[in-house]
Amino acid sequence: MDTTKSYQYENDLSFNIEDVKTALKSILETNKTRFLHSEKDLNDVFGTYNFGEVKCGYLVTLQKIDDNTTKIKMTCSSRTGFEVGMASLEAYAAEFLNILGAKLTGATDEEMETIVNENNSDSANANMSGCLSIISVAISIGFVLWIMFM
Repeated sequence: MDTTKSYQYENDLSFNIEDVKTALKSILETNKTRFLHSEKDLNDVFGTYNFGEVKCGYLVTLQKIDDNTTKIKMTCSSRTGFEVGMASLEAYAAEFLNILGAKLTGATDEEMETIVNENNSDSANANMSGCLSIISVAISIGFVLWIMFM
């Protein structure tokens, strides 16, 4: 039984298709450790780009509408082995679109680094789980010491 969930997004962007392709590939190239992909996953001829994060995968399709308009279709799906809810998939998609929008509107490299870091739900979750681990270890040690000295 396949329990993979997916969120789909579609919109017309007021940007030339070549500018969108360039921005998308630049984001993927500068954030290789976050947006995992190989060169065979990026197809400029057909305008398809397949990449992913640890918990979700993206399939982005670009289509030229006219010289200044590009249709973007994006599917964000949970990866096998991860239980990702629809709200999280929507958040992943929104984060990527925030990053793409910033790149398309001319954000500098420094601004892009900040925007990418701000739009990373997994980073916040990882930091929270790290804090919870430290707290649980501290409580465990305190409990063991309490038992030993009672």
